[in-house]
Order: sequence, then structure tokens, then C-alpha cells
Amino acid sequence: MDGKIRMKVMKFGGSSVAAPRHVRDVVRIILNEGKRDQIVVVVSAFQGITNQLLAGARLAEKGDASYLTLFKQIAERHLDALDALHGKGKSSTVCSLIEQHLTELHDALHGISLLRHSPPRAMDLIASFGERLSALTLASFINKSKKSIYVDSREFVVTDDQFMNASVNFALTNPQTKKYFEKLYKTNGKNCIAVVTGFTGVTEDGRTTTIGRNGSDYSAAIVGAALDVDVVEIWTDVDGVLSADPRAVSSAFVLPSLSYEEAMEMSYFLERQHRDLTIIVATSGDTGSAVAHGFFNVPHINVFILYPSGKISRLQEQQMTTLGGNITAVEVEGTFDDCQRLVKQALNDKDVQKERALTTANSINLGRLLPQVTYYDWGLIQLREKFKQEEQPLVVVPSGNFGNLTAAVYAKWMGCPIRSFVAATNANDGVLHYLHSGEFIPRASIQTYSNAMDVGNPSNLARLQFLYNNDVQHLRQDIDAVSISDEETLQEICATYETTSYILDPHTAVGVAAARRAMEWMSDAPPIIVAATAHPAKFPDVVEKAIGVEVPLPATLQEAVNRPKHSIKIRGRYSEWKELLNQSNT
Repeated sequence: MDGKIRMKVMKFGGSSVAAPRHVRDVVRIILNEGKRDQIVVVVSAFQGITNQLLAGARLAEKGDASYLTLFKQIAERHLDALDALHGKGKSSTVCSLIEQHLTELHDALHGISLLRHSPPRAMDLIASFGERLSALTLASFINKSKKSIYVDSREFVVTDDQFMNASVNFALTNPQTKKYFEKLYKTNGKNCIAVVTGFTGVTEDGRTTTIGRNGSDYSAAIVGAALDVDVVEIWTDVDGVLSADPRAVSSAFVLPSLSYEEAMEMSYFLERQHRDLTIIVATSGDTGSAVAHGFFNVPHINVFILYPSGKISRLQEQQMTTLGGNITAVEVEGTFDDCQRLVKQALNDKDVQKERALTTANSINLGRLLPQVTYYDWGLIQLREKFKQEEQPLVVVPSGNFGNLTAAVYAKWMGCPIRSFVAATNANDGVLHYLHSGEFIPRASIQTYSNAMDVGNPSNLARLQFLYNNDVQHLRQDIDAVSISDEETLQEICATYETTSYILDPHTAVGVAAARRAMEWMSDAPPIIVAATAHPAKFPDVVEKAIGVEVPLPATLQEAVNRPKHSIKIRGRYSEWKELLNQSNT
């Protein structure tokens, strides 16, 4: 090896190749890694096959003809996998090789049945067929996209004769491995992908051995050490990310969703999984940009951002539609509520969930709210340390989907000394009417200057109702609401600028205007915290209309303006959205 190309061994376990859909996922990963690295793959038998093979050998040893039933199941599983992966286009050579191995397996089992004897040597031979069939299947499917070579590790892994748990003779194995791969790459080119059988070796006199259960991991290390590769990766298949270490917490469960802060950390763990994580997000403004930039080029994470066409500012749109790569912007003909409906439908679609690991990162996801709880704790600390205020504050939160307000209420329930809250809304004031009437009626959203709050059916209202046991009287004790018009939004931007020279964005302006309104009806004057939301430069038309001042663009926003937009436009129909998800998974 000349060392100029980074070389990597990737080992995939049985659950990673358990079914054709898993094989497709594995091959996508391999091909992606093969774009930049020289790849050697080590693979285990299909999940459960080794157990079936050994059980078949024991039945044959007893003269029990039901070993033939097990053999038939093993044969059908591999032949069905070939059909699913290749369809009518499967190579006759591949079929012939698989059938040749199956015939050899049948003959070996038949021989055990005739002799009524299955010594460890015979058990090792039988067990080896699992990896051989699996590697053949995987190599044949990779070969449809990139040259791939099936490699039987018995060609170079030399062991002693302690059958079923053999020890590797590295003095012989290392030079034979180097020699084998030098010849392989000379013949087929260094870009070819070698798919190596794990678990198996051979004695010096040519008898098949195995190196213990879970020996495929060891095989990957053996190959990696012999070839002096840069990286050996052991990939495993799991159901998802657990809430805790199950060895320490018996009630640990698979998390249904992750915030994008958490998922950034979890991406390191996704390196070890055979499936990528897909994050789908509905946004009415800034969430889409935050998610897009948070996950841009993060390995094994793909992001789809759904936003309402023509209903967000140009800068907001540029921030989420100009990155490309693993970020796909989906422009929906409709409102934010339509985008949110599409995301929820996908999250509840079992067919979609079967094909990809799916989560969300806007406030549908409870995990998104939890980090926001700390903002209010931090705000209280600033209030006390900087402004020497000990009195419990009124907290005013600009509200659209009501996620930020829900996080603030969680903070209060967790012990943060907050007096009460005001939900500052724009013309989309369904929650205001709910607080007054006790009945919530979803409405079509109305387009306003504070577009990120243009939500007619906020999903987090249900969380607030649950928290207060669906008792609107109880909820009113902590939360009031104020609706601010577009005209009042402009007036607030102007008034704040004239008195403080501070430029508000339209969403924060709604919050400040609501705080002023609240001060009018309150008999005392508690300290007030208003949650700010966005940079005013994202809304140049609104700000210039209010104060006649052009807000300079920060460098990051200027960069976004200069990049070309890339988005996929769909109608607000679930069938179109589902088709887009499915197409992206092929």
C-alpha cells in the first residue's frame, strides 16, 4: 500500500444485513464512504442464520430429517434477498455462486446425517456458510453501482486447529493478507470494494475454522492490522437512541425524538448505526435556518425543511434554501399549518418510519423545548445580578406555535421564580380567544409582518392544556394573552428606536408592545422580561417601513443573500410529500 489513499475497514453485523432494506441502507453508507476512502468491508451472516446453521447440523447428527426444513428456510431467505435486491436484473453468475454454496451446504448436512456425527471441524464448516452467503449477496448488490469483489477470508486468515474457537497465526496471516490484497488491487484497481467474510479462517492444511462467536469483529481487526489501514469501524444496528444505559436503568426506552442540539451530539453515535437519521421540520421562519445550519454537513443526518411559499422573508428563505448537501428545502404551497400537518402525518406514517429513522426539530419535538427552559433561568440570573431585581418578573413571550412559551412555563413549574406570563400574538389570536371563552377553535393562519408567528393551530397549546389539567381557569392564573396588529408592530419598532436607538425585529416588537399593554392593566409594576427572537436585518422591508433605516447585514446573512436558492416546490398534499421522502430514500 502506498499510503496516499486513506484506507478504512468497515464491519457490519448480522442485524445490519438482516433484510434487503437493511442491505440497501448498508450499501448506501459504503458507497458514500467509498467516494473519499478506500474501503474494505467485513460482514457477518444474516441475523439468525448462524444459529439456524448450527441447529441444522445438530438435527442432521441425530438423523432428524427436519434439518432439511431449516436448510430450505436458509436457502429461501438468501434467494429471496437476491430477488428483492436485484429483481429481474440479477446476474446469472451471482445466482450460480449462491446456488453453488447452497448445494455445498446441503451436501455437508447430508454427510453429517449419514454419519450421525458432527465433530467441531464439521460444525465450523457448516457455520462458515452464513458469512459466505452474506458476503456474496452484499458484494453483488454493491457491484451494481461500483466494482466489488467477494473475498473469502479463508484465503489468508490462518489459524490453529482449535475448531469453533481457533486462534489466529499472525506470522502467517499478516503476510498472506498483504499479498492477497496487493494482487486483488493490482487486478481490479484500488477503487474496488472488497467484501470479506468475517468469522472464518483455515488451518495450514486447508480445513475451515471459526474464531469464536462475534468473531467477525475480530476479523475486521485482523484485516485492518495486516493492511495497516487508517480506520477500523465496527458498525452495529440498534432501534434508536435510548434514554439511558439499559444496564444501569431497567426502564430505559427508545427516544421518540431529539432536539437538534442533542442530535448534533448523537451524530457521533449514528456513526455506529447502519441507518441515517432524517430530521423533518416545519418552519414559519427562523427554526428552519437554525436547523439547516446546525446540521449542515453533519454525517449520517439528512434534513428536510418545509416552509410556506411566499410567507417568510427573503433572508429567512435564503438561509435555509442555499446550503444544499444534506439540507433539502421544501417550499409548500400553503400556510405554516399545512407544513406542520405534513410533518405530523409523516411522523405517524408507519410505512415511512419503516424505511428511515425519522424525527423532528421544531417545537413539535419536546426535546426542542427542554434546552429553552434554561434561557429563562439565565434571564432571571441576569435580572438579579445586573439589575438587582429580586421581585418575580412578568415574562412576555412572542408566540406562534407556543413552543417558547411552553418552555417558559416548564421553567416556572420546575421552580424558576416567575410571576406570570403574557403570550404576545399577532393577528393569529386563537389562543387569546381560547383564554377568554374557554373554547379553542383552530383557524386558518393570517399573514402578518411577524411571519414566524403566523400559526392558526399551535401544536403546543395541547401541552399547556395537559399541564393545567385542561382547566382554562387554572391556566389563566399563569398566562394571559395580547394581540398586536401590524400597525402596532410598526409603531413599536419606531418608538423603541426613537427612545433607545435599538432596532427591534417585528416579532420582538410584538412582545415589547404586549409588555406595554400589560403594564397598563397591572396595578403594580413588576420587572418584565421580553423574549427577543430574531435579527432585524432579516426583515428589511418591515424595519425600513417603520423607521426609514436600512439595517446593515451581518456577514453571515450577506453570504446567504449571495448564494443561489435551491428548493423543491410541492402542494400541501401528503401524497406529494410522502413521494418526495420515499424518492430521497432510494
